[in-house]
Amino acid sequence: MSPEQATDVAALTAQLAKIDGKLRELMSSSRTRYVTRERRDYLSAELTNCVARRDETLAEVDCRRRHEMVLRVALEAARTYLNVQLPHQTVGDAVLLALSNTSSLSGMHGLGLSMAWV
Repeated sequence: MSPEQATDVAALTAQLAKIDGKLRELMSSSRTRYVTRERRDYLSAELTNCVARRDETLAEVDCRRRHEMVLRVALEAARTYLNVQLPHQTVGDAVLLALSNTSSLSGMHGLGLSMAWV
């Protein structure tokens, strides 16, 4: 700034307005761009909790789908038994036979869905 501008009130007022605008912009930018470490740690912990809840929910959905599959197979076996009614076979025998012959149900013993469950 020249000595003439340093003594001119209009030029100084314009320079002050320009600096005030930059200051407001920087203050706004610092509030919106940067967060405190405590806030960042809180948000990180919250994200971790949400991911854990999502994983638990997905595992529960998978378990319920497998449970539904077992029930569908058992229901279909019972319906088939009622239509056919083979001699020397009970509804329980038909259901157990259907569950043991269903390849998509393999590996469910570890989930507590054994043949004794039905």
